[in-house]
Amino acid sequence: MSDFDSGSKPKNSEYALSSSEKSAHDVFYNIGLNTLTDVTLTAPQTYPSYQLAPLALLGGMSPPMEMGFEAKSIIISHSELDSQSAPLMEVSQVRKFFPEAWLWVTASLGPDGKAILKTTAPDTITSWVASA
Repeated sequence: MSDFDSGSKPKNSEYALSSSEKSAHDVFYNIGLNTLTDVTLTAPQTYPSYQLAPLALLGGMSPPMEMGFEAKSIIISHSELDSQSAPLMEVSQVRKFFPEAWLWVTASLGPDGKAILKTTAPDTITSWVASA
């Protein structure tokens, strides 16, 4: 790409795209392609990029930034968390049916083009409605 970035039309298809293009229209135009479309060809939004310098070049770390308010400490010990949490509930029923599996069940259609699939939904799901 470095060999072709002058803005003129390329003589060799190997250099058809230029890194200086701003939009799809510019790319098409610069390779000599006429475009007829009802789609708006827009330029992508670009954002500036900043180069970060190593801390050694900046003279070390900067001092902490002052806050406009007093920050409260949010350090919580494990003992505080344990004393505030509710006890865990015992598992009353282990889920054994996973409804994702029935999505791949083959069913024969009736003369009206409909099929009824009777299955049990798990207690975590109240209803299933599907159509195709």
